[in-house]
This record gives sequence, C-alpha cells and structure tokens, in this order.
Amino acid sequence: MQQMTVEPRLLRLEQASAALGVSHWTLRLWAKQGKLRTVKLGSLRLVPAKELDRVVQQGIGRPSRRRTTHKELKHGPTA
Repeated sequence: MQQMTVEPRLLRLEQASAALGVSHWTLRLWAKQGKLRTVKLGSLRLVPAKELDRVVQQGIGRPSRRRTTHKELKHGPTA
C-alpha cells in the first residue's frame, strides 16, 4: 500500500515564516502592506500555500542590500 503525504493548504504564520526565513512579524507587516494575502479564521491568521509560492517566485522581501551587523554598527565597517 502506498502512503500519501498531504501538504497543508493553509499555514499558520509561524509555519509560513519558517518556510520563508523571516519572522512572523514580517509576515504581518507584509499582509498589512498588501504584499501577502492571508486568510483570517477566527483568531488565526493563515497563509495559503500558493501564496508562499508566489512570494518566493516574485522575490518579495529580499533584502535590497546587505544587512549591517551589530559589530559594524559599534565599530564601523570592516575591510
């Protein structure tokens, strides 16, 4: 007998943020800005799996520049 794996169609913000490598607060911000479509179910905010695919394909949220490290902020840029 072959075992089937079922992928969730809706993900909690924590699951979606882990998949994208961003914080759940970032996803909330993207939803508020209209960059990410979410679904509200009671008190839960869920992200459709297809929406994650769209975000990855469009490169939404990719940093436009390298992030400054704490050390660089404190001591200046390193060579």
